[in-house]
Amino acid sequence: MKLLCQRCLDPVQVPIAVDAELQLAESAREISEADDEIDRVLASRNMDVAWLVEDEVILALPMARAA
Repeated sequence: MKLLCQRCLDPVQVPIAVDAELQLAESAREISEADDEIDRVLASRNMDVAWLVEDEVILALPMARAA
């Protein structure tokens, strides 16, 4: 993925690898009562899956990169 360096404003190639496992939950209560390590998201029939994927990619981006 090509990003713009915020320091020098040159394009920077940033490798992105996302390996996320999410479980769909029917209610917020189901999410709050879970005691394991699986991440859960509140699901509905009309949820925007692209939004979910976009969030995972954004979270995978580095805050800063060593020069």
